[in-house]
Formats: sequence, structure tokens, C-alpha cells
Amino acid sequence: MADKDKLYITITDKRPSGEKIPTNPNGQKSDDEDDGLFSRAVEHQMFHFVKSQTMQAVNFQINNIGNFTGDYITQRKVSRIKSGITAVVDIGMTTLAGSKYGPIGAAVGFVIGVMGATATAVYENETNLIENRRVNYSLEQLRERAGLNQLNDGSRGTEN
Repeated sequence: MADKDKLYITITDKRPSGEKIPTNPNGQKSDDEDDGLFSRAVEHQMFHFVKSQTMQAVNFQINNIGNFTGDYITQRKVSRIKSGITAVVDIGMTTLAGSKYGPIGAAVGFVIGVMGATATAVYENETNLIENRRVNYSLEQLRERAGLNQLNDGSRGTEN
């Protein structure tokens, strides 16, 4: 046989550089990969637990500002500041989580974080509008009771 009749086969692994080759001949995940998934799940649960406990403690302290000092205006301001900080942190966390899947994942995570922050801002704005309407209504009722409703005819509400 001549060299021209021979068939040469080259076997290469065209996987991405960071991907592991499964050690199991059936193509199933190896025990090391299962341990990695388990440890990531435990890390995620621990992070979620620490975050929720921290937020619970912060909310408890903020909600007690008005109870202990009687200054409910400061309590509301601190609560709004906390909402803003939480929105910024959430944008960062979703971007970081998305970056695990590359630049497109980071962009998607960023967009999701911004959407959450926008929803928080809209909620705060609606809360402010409702609060302003309530205060204006209360002031109008107080003016009426005190006889200081000068918006109608300039009188103090007494009959002349």
C-alpha cells in the first residue's frame, strides 16, 4: 500500500479552555463537579441569609427612630435613603451575577438592576404624592375648623 491510500485521523478537544472534561465515560458529571455545585449552593444560601438578617436589623433600627425619639420625619428620610442605597447595591449585585456569563450577562444583569431601582423610585414618588395629598387635606380641614378659610370670601368664618 502506498502512503496515498492511508487515512490519518486527528482527534482534538475543541472545548472552551476553562471547561473540564468529564471523568465518567458515560458523560455524566464527576463527583468533583457535584461538590462544586453543592458548595456554590451553600455559598448562595449563606449570602442570602446574611443579607436578609442584616436588612432585618437595619429595618428594625430605622423603624424605631420614631418610636424612641418621636421624630417620624427623620425616620421617613432615613428609610428613603436606605431604599436608594439598596437600589444601588442591587444594581451592583445583579451586574456581578450577570458578569459570570460574560459581558452580555453583565449587561442583562445591569438592566434588570436598573429596572428594579426604577420601580423603587416610582414607588417612593407615589408614596410622596399620597403623603402630600394627606397633609394638604389635613391642613384644609384644620383651616375649616379654625375658621381661617380665607380662600372663599376673606372672612374668618364668623357670621357678621
